[in-house]
Amino acid sequence: MKTFRKVLSVIFLSVAALLILAGTSFAAITKNAVLDENKLTLSSDEIAVFDNADEAVKTMALGDKKLFFPVEKIPQKVKFAFIDAEDKHFYAHGGMDYLRMARAAFNNLHARSFKEGASTISQQLIKNTHLTQEKTIKRKLMELKLTGELERRYTKDEILEKYLNSIYFGHNCFGIKSAAEFYFSKSPDRLSLAEGAMLAGIVKSPNNYSPFKNAEKCRARRSATLAAMLKQKHITAQEKAAAENVALPAKSAQIAADDSYLARCYDELECIADEKSLLLKGKISIYTYLDSALQQTLSSLLSDVSAASLNCNDSRDKPDSAMSISEVKRNQTEKSDAIAAVLNNSSCGFSAYFSTCGNIARSPASLFKPLCVYAPAFEEKLLCPATPVLDEPTCINGYQPKNYGDKYYGYVSARECIAGSLNVPAVKTLNALTLEKSRAYLSRLGLPADENDFSLAAALGGVKKGYTLPQLIAAYSVFPRGGTYRSACFIRKIAIDGQCVYDAEAERAKETRVFSESTAALITDVLKTCAKEGTAKKLRALPYEIAAKTGTNGDKNGNYDAYALAYTTSDTAAVWLGNADRTPVAAVGGGAPCNKLFALFSALNERGAPKPFTLPHSVVKTALDKTDYERERRLTLADDLAPEKYKIYELFDKTALPAVKSTRFSHPEIAEPKIEYSKGRVSIILPDKYPDCYEYLLEREEDGKKRTIYRGKRKDIFTDDVETGKNYEYFLTPYFKDRAGDTVALPCVSTKTGESPAPEEQPGIVDRDWWNY
Repeated sequence: MKTFRKVLSVIFLSVAALLILAGTSFAAITKNAVLDENKLTLSSDEIAVFDNADEAVKTMALGDKKLFFPVEKIPQKVKFAFIDAEDKHFYAHGGMDYLRMARAAFNNLHARSFKEGASTISQQLIKNTHLTQEKTIKRKLMELKLTGELERRYTKDEILEKYLNSIYFGHNCFGIKSAAEFYFSKSPDRLSLAEGAMLAGIVKSPNNYSPFKNAEKCRARRSATLAAMLKQKHITAQEKAAAENVALPAKSAQIAADDSYLARCYDELECIADEKSLLLKGKISIYTYLDSALQQTLSSLLSDVSAASLNCNDSRDKPDSAMSISEVKRNQTEKSDAIAAVLNNSSCGFSAYFSTCGNIARSPASLFKPLCVYAPAFEEKLLCPATPVLDEPTCINGYQPKNYGDKYYGYVSARECIAGSLNVPAVKTLNALTLEKSRAYLSRLGLPADENDFSLAAALGGVKKGYTLPQLIAAYSVFPRGGTYRSACFIRKIAIDGQCVYDAEAERAKETRVFSESTAALITDVLKTCAKEGTAKKLRALPYEIAAKTGTNGDKNGNYDAYALAYTTSDTAAVWLGNADRTPVAAVGGGAPCNKLFALFSALNERGAPKPFTLPHSVVKTALDKTDYERERRLTLADDLAPEKYKIYELFDKTALPAVKSTRFSHPEIAEPKIEYSKGRVSIILPDKYPDCYEYLLEREEDGKKRTIYRGKRKDIFTDDVETGKNYEYFLTPYFKDRAGDTVALPCVSTKTGESPAPEEQPGIVDRDWWNY
């Protein structure tokens, strides 16, 4: 018994010692953790945005916005939407929900990941207002201490009020009043159940649950919040059903076109915050790639887009528009010709962005053809710019693509197919490439494609989800970058309370090799043709080299999207015209969008013309045999002796040159001509596919003697007047300069009248077919 008491005493003393040690350590570690009432508001928080010259373009002190809203004026159902979504035991616990913490720990251990959190509203308030970005045990201990002090000092409603007035709702909205005005153009006291549930759902991840970014996810998150409220008996099943049927907001009335670039920065800020688990509070400094002067140019260019400028009689408001530009520069010191963006770093940044309808995703129309079809086909060696493709009415597994105007051009080179934006060749090429390979290339270009939303119609931009203008610009930038892709961005650096928490140069340093330098150069050269004589020919008056592509998406009811995209060795830019509500617009890609792009690049030229495009050593300009190409649709290397008029030139990847070389001039060759005899005259008719620079030697043999009938330039028909009663043989030899080709012996001509032809040799008696003799 004494031994048991001794053991029990030792255990008790040990536990007491551990508790004293833990308490002492806790006190020592958290001695500087002091609850500051001023930090529980937005008074000291601000967001400052800087351009590419580190000049402040916008500084917003959040406390100065005076967006505080008293909790007693917020509808009860809206308050409980936040409580049930974030902390259903809020009114019962003392700051920490230990049961929830234990359950979350068990679930995370079972899932082997931190998929479930257990922070209460009180803990979130402390974390958002008092703690640093670091993730350490010390920070967690300070959170526990300050949460307890918060609970002792304030009532539950006071804590809820401070929480609702400080949390981040996305799109630069801090606090419930700012969020209500941004998303619904109303004050919080007028929020409905559906609106409150949506806002409560957004808080968990503003980037993922914004109705303007991910409507389906937002709707699902709102439903989850309503389900939690029903479970806690704060609403009825009928109220839940009615709220779920309420449409989500489609667009904020507060988004101004002039703030387009800033809106994209805030969107990117939220993505980065999600990826790196950053707390968006305190003094936030966002350093961007913004070229302020260029942004003003974009704004001016698109501000005058109207129905009248599109030659349209529609009296509605002017159509929606978007325009963006990314500056790219080749870093010539690197073997891979990587691209350095503004400020000479290797990130790929947007210099300017303007939009009247946000960063919406649309069908890429024919802008998709080089990305989805031709660049992958070039890379896979299925095509080269010279490859002839038959453009004709086509049906592939029931799908019947049609060219614009239902016009077809027969055999057309891949270069002409791209420059003229022909639909049928694009679909045929995608079919040969396979959908699977195309999707794989698109994924590496930052353009993920859903397998269930990807058919041969994708060759013409037929994808339901679509892509944003910045996505398409980033993808096209792979060509001037020599085939490597890096995701483009608006933000180059983020600092919170003076500490750098994100650097694009370090975070986005990885480049993806999508295409070879050869493919990138070939596509660029083809798109230069598009800008000179194709659908983007409105750009040909620019005094420097530019590659371009246009796209128009429409049907029998009209056009819905009109694009023009172009790039030089310095910049990639694009213009989109359409209507956000998908009503028709009187525009085509080669029209108003090209005009705006021309004006933009003209303005850029005032800063200095870009350098011309250069070809890598892996691409060569090669002469092809013109006759084979035009008449046989065959790619054959030109004979070394071929005159210039019998050559056509095209660019090739050195590893994919035509395998056969013509000998049309070094060893002239012709097929057997046709020979006829009538009324004392023999006519020898040459086929029409042989060069007219050949000379011909025509010889006739009679009675064992040969004589020259003709020596000279080509004739379509050689004639020879002969005597009757004789047999003649003719021999024709082609010449190119002093090189003789193979002599062709023609069938014997007999002019003997009444002479019967020699009898056929009869079979012997053994071989005779007696039944059919």
